[in-house]
Order: sequence, then structure tokens, then C-alpha cells
Amino acid sequence: MAYQLIILFVLQLILTPPCARLVVNLSQKQSDVVVKLSGVLVLIMYVLELTTKLAFTDNELSHGTMKKARALVGHFTGSSQANQILMKVQAGAVWAGGAVRQPVTVVQDVCTRWWSTFQMCRRLLYLKPYFSIMVTNDQLDNDVNLTDNEWTIIKDLHDMLLPFMSAQQVLEGERYVTISLVLGIITTIRNTLVATILDVENKTPHVQNMAQRMLTDFNLRWGTGAAGTVVREHEAEGERRRPKGIPLHALVASFVDPRTKKLSMLNNIDFATLRNEVKQRAVHLSSLTVRDVNAPAQIPLAAGQGITVTTYAPVRRILAQQYDELFVGIDSDVTVDPIGAPIIQAPPPLIEALIEAELVLWASEPVQVRIDAATKAINNPLLWWNNNCGRFPHLASVAKLYLAIQATSAPSERLFSHAGLTIANDRANLLPENAANLIYLHDNMIQINQYRAEHGLPRL
Repeated sequence: MAYQLIILFVLQLILTPPCARLVVNLSQKQSDVVVKLSGVLVLIMYVLELTTKLAFTDNELSHGTMKKARALVGHFTGSSQANQILMKVQAGAVWAGGAVRQPVTVVQDVCTRWWSTFQMCRRLLYLKPYFSIMVTNDQLDNDVNLTDNEWTIIKDLHDMLLPFMSAQQVLEGERYVTISLVLGIITTIRNTLVATILDVENKTPHVQNMAQRMLTDFNLRWGTGAAGTVVREHEAEGERRRPKGIPLHALVASFVDPRTKKLSMLNNIDFATLRNEVKQRAVHLSSLTVRDVNAPAQIPLAAGQGITVTTYAPVRRILAQQYDELFVGIDSDVTVDPIGAPIIQAPPPLIEALIEAELVLWASEPVQVRIDAATKAINNPLLWWNNNCGRFPHLASVAKLYLAIQATSAPSERLFSHAGLTIANDRANLLPENAANLIYLHDNMIQINQYRAEHGLPRL
């Protein structure tokens, strides 16, 4: 019984993504659309991982490099004595700034764990000088260590796959908007593969061949990015009836995100098509009943506000490189929304004219920087819309709906993992409400302590 209650609790949390919790007062019709739209995006990381799998297998040009790299890892994972020597060799090492480096061991790749092979290669490159020291001291057989050519292959593979890994780290976040970043990330990955293929002087034949194979597979899944195809690629069906191209909802989110609104990676044809798609969605959303005007507001807000953001929720910090007055004088019927924002209820032709005016004004808005220069944290577009939804009421409804979608299912998968670790066999007497509270605290302790600090309360 306890397990059933916890599963219901977890499912309730999953159906309310963290970014969606930042947006309030969606109508029931709009909320239903959010749930439907979320389902088509959870496979983004899975599709990217299918492409990267090609790089982790040997072919005729790799000369068994990956097999030998795994054998090198196995030498240390299978021998505690060899592993202890590796840790001792690293003792006393310091970073450029003087900080002491903590000794680390090799990373074993696991076929069921995404990106573990990339992590294995990254750790091997980090430990390369220490392997050389061990060879010099006769503590490691030279035949076990990789040759210079094999190390070059590992390094080139690492550099080629780095954008894939960065995409995983960024898109799996749950404390900032991720869906609008998909277009830019897909474009960056494609450009990286093309650059690797063209870099004949600096890349090994194996890596160039692998990049060509990966680009072919990547284009089959995401499209080539050719003019006039980016926005419509999702309408085609990929291999084995899988979705193809960038989901249209991710493109719409990129359009209404002040960080990505420039859309410099799109040509004029795709930009015009996407602009029309956004306009149609704004017209459609304006026809929906926002709320029952007799229903009390959940959170009282000042007039002109339609979105509220939990101001004490921290934005996840990441590296900067992984990422860089309307309606005045218009005569129309106006009703007051319970949350305080006036809703323009005008005939469809006037609505379309208002939305077109918003789109023109939106095009002249400056782009918001993606990374805050002081905190190195991702800027939150919901905060921007919180301050400007009065100027763009119809586009704000689109942003409120689409920016709440998470790019991947990783946050919900982490939640299931936390629940599984909390409700263990040795805690069989744990009450359902206590289990729910523990899971909640695990996921929100940072925000809770920040809130308590702002109000002069001690940390928990």
C-alpha cells in the first residue's frame, strides 16, 4: 500500500515539471496542452545517444583503440594493487592555481549508462601523464598503455563528442528553461561534425571517417538543416517510424525565449515559417478561456502580471562556454482576469492585428544574454516575461505554455531514482507521508535553505 501511494505521489510530481511550477494560472485547456506537448520531447537525449554509440565501436581505421582503452581501464579495475599505485603517483599534484588535485581512478564504461564511454575517455586523457610515469618506473607494462597514435584517436573522439556531452548536461537541467535551447544545441553539434570532417590536417583518418558516419546518422534523425526544411522536418517520418527533425514545440519555444529569439541559425524561409506558426498559436490561445472569472486567484498579483516566478529558487550554475506600449487607445471589450491582468477579448481580425503588432515589437527587442556575467548562471526567461507580459500579452501566453516544457525526461527519472533509494527494504515501516516529505526535501533542500537564509532563519 505504501509503495502504491508513493508511486502516485511521484507521478503527480512528474506530471508537474519544475519549470511548469514557475508558471501559474494556466487554464485547464492550456494545462492539457502542456502535458500533451511534453510527451514528444523526452526522447531527445536518447536519439542523440544513438548517434554517439557509433563513436564507441572500433572499425578498420581505429586499429582496436577502443578495445585497448577498455583493457587499460580493466587493468586498474581488476587489480587493487595497480589502482593503489596509480593513486600514489598522483599524490601531491596541484592545479595551475595551486589547489591540490585529489587522486582519481579510471572510469569503467557501462553499456546501460549514457555517456559512460565518453567519461571513460575523458578520465583516461586526464590520467595519461600518470600512466607515462608508471611506465617509466616499471609500474605499468608499456604494452598495456596506449600508443601515441591511439592517444590521438582518443583525444580526437573526445573533442568531437564534447558537444554531445554538453548537450546532455544542459538539457537535463530542471531548475531553468531547457526546451528553447534544443535548436541551438542541434545546430552546434551538426557544425562540429562538419568541421571535424573538413579538418584534414589535424584529425586522424579514423576520427574523420567516424564523424562522417555520425553526421549521416545525425541528419537521418534531425534533418540536414537545409533552407526551408528545419521547421517542417518534423512532419516527415524517420527510420523505423521514429520522429524526425526538431520538434516544432522546441522551435516555438526558441522563438519566444528572449535569450534565443534572434534565431541566427535559421534562414529567412524557416524563420518566416516559424513566425507564422507562432502567430497561429497565439491566435488559437487567445480563443481559449483563460480562467473562470468567478474563480478566486491562487496567488494575488499586481495588475499587469500574468506569470509569477519563485524568486528564491536558485538557477543552476553551469560553465559559460556550455552555453552567450501596446494597445493604448484601442477600443475593445475588456474583462478583468482574476490574477489582475486585463484580457483583450476582441473579434478575430483585431486579435490577429494585435498579435502582428506584438511580433513586430518583439523583433525589435534586444536579445537577453544567456549567461549572467557575474554569477555564470543561466538567465531565466520566465523572469523576463514576468516583467514584460503586459507589453506582449498574446506572445506571453505562448511563452507561458511552451517554455514550461522540459527538454528531456531526466528530471523525472532522477525523481524515480531518489524514490527508489528512499523507499528501501530496510525502511519497510516508512509511512507514505514521511516518504513523500523525504523525497520532497531531497529535491528542494537548496531552495528551502536559500529561502530561510533570506528570512533570517537557520539552515536545515
